[in-house]
Amino acid sequence: MELITQFTKEMEAFGPIGSQAGLNPEELQRRLAAAREAATNVKLRTWLAQLTKELREVQDYSEAALNARLAEKVEPALAKAIGRENSF
Repeated sequence: MELITQFTKEMEAFGPIGSQAGLNPEELQRRLAAAREAATNVKLRTWLAQLTKELREVQDYSEAALNARLAEKVEPALAKAIGRENSF
C-alpha cells in the first residue's frame, strides 16, 4: 500500500498530463489522437520492424545509433502519419 501511495504522490507532482510540455488540453487531445492513429498505421509498424531487424544485424544498440536510425527512418514516417511536417 505504501508503494502505491508513494507512486501516486510522484505522479501527482507532475501535474496534469501535458502541463510539463506546456500543452493546452486541445493540443494534447490532438497529439494523443494522432499517436493512436500512428500506432495503428501499418506502414509505420513495418518501418519499426525493419529498424529492429537492421539494429539486430549490426548489433549496435547504443543510444547514438538508435537516435540516428529513428531520425532517419521513423521520425519522417511518424510525422507523415500524424500530419506534421516537422520532426519531433
